Order: sequence, then structure tokens, then C-alpha cells
Amino acid sequence: MKKIVLSGALLAVLGAAVAAETVVAEWDFTKEQLTSGKYTMSVRGEAKFVVDTKTGKKVLSPCTQGKGHGKGCGLSLKGNPQKDILPMDGFEVQARIRYVDPANGRIKGSNMYIFDGAYASKNGAALLMHITGRGEFMLRVVYGDGSKLYNIPVMAAALGDGEWHDVALKYFDDQITLKLDGKEIKSIQPAKPLTDSTVRFSIGDRVAASYQPFPGLIEYIKVIKL
Repeated sequence: MKKIVLSGALLAVLGAAVAAETVVAEWDFTKEQLTSGKYTMSVRGEAKFVVDTKTGKKVLSPCTQGKGHGKGCGLSLKGNPQKDILPMDGFEVQARIRYVDPANGRIKGSNMYIFDGAYASKNGAALLMHITGRGEFMLRVVYGDGSKLYNIPVMAAALGDGEWHDVALKYFDDQITLKLDGKEIKSIQPAKPLTDSTVRFSIGDRVAASYQPFPGLIEYIKVIKL
């Protein structure tokens, strides 16, 4: 077996790369956690912690319906809008989710927010689960560069199997990467760099809205600065 020797300079570079990753916030809903560092989420509408029938763990149920009922759902960041929670010079948002069909039949034509930091603005970023009019499952990446809001759909059939899945949206070095269960499923090269969010960060629903919540379960949300 060949022995690989890394130079001191290379080790220093690798060490710096690892050190550059900082957990901005991590909400573990198996512990009913609403506060992470300086960030506290408030409960909206019918959002609550429930026991998942598959794992026996406590998890977040943002909403039991996938379309609007006028109540609002999910969690919303307390206080003033915080652009530093989603740093547009480099971030990754990770989540573990399970779609639970609320109507014993797919909710066709629905957009369901996993997290949102872009609502009604031309900046920030958001990640949705989308079910097409034909019943196909997709992930939808939303991002803004200050002049326009972009919406990129990506096929993600696995999300319809009722099992737990890991999703991650990363923005680094002017490139967006979308992962499902640890595998890259889409790479996006924005024409211009993303700009800082000007709206309050939310989980499981759209900021300041009540008509596109995620009717599944969320185990955790982690935001990392890169």
C-alpha cells in the first residue's frame, strides 16, 4: 500500500477549509428545540411536535394540510429579519424530512416550503417540495440576485415514498448545489451572485404566508456558513 504524505502547506490549507465551516444555527426537533444560539423560532398556526410513527422520535409537524387554510404554519424567526442567518457569501442548509400525504391522495399542483428566506423579494433563497399536476415529486430551488427571483425545479421521485430523506441546499463560490440523500442531483450556476435575504427566515411554510406549507415531518434544520 502506498503511503501518502501531505505537505505541511497542504495540511494547513485543508485545516483552514474545515475551520471555515461554522454552524450558524441547528434546530433539533427530536428535542423540541426552538432556540439555537441567538436565533429563536416562534410557532405559527397549527405547527407542533409529534411522535413519528416510523422512528418513535419527536419531530416537527409544520402543518397537516398542504394548501392554504388561512392560519399560517411552521416556524418563523423571532425579531427583526436576520440576513446573517443565511449568509450569501456561502451557506448550506441541511434538513431531514418525510412527506406525509394529508389527504390519502397526492396534492397535485402544490408547492410546499421546507425553508424560506426569499418570500416576495428578489433576494435570498428557499427550498420547496413540489408535486406537479401529474403527481410527480420534485424539489424546487428559489433564489434571488437582487434584480430577479429564479425558480428551478428538479425531479426527486424518492420524496413520494413516505420515508425519511436528507436534503441540502448549498451556495458556495457562486454555485448552487442541491443534494438528496447525500447525492448531488442538481448544480446551478447563477448568472449573478445571490444577494442577502431581506425577509425573516421560516421553516415549514412561506414567510408571511399561509397557503404553501409543508404537510410532512421535519427532524432537524441546520444552517452552516461556508
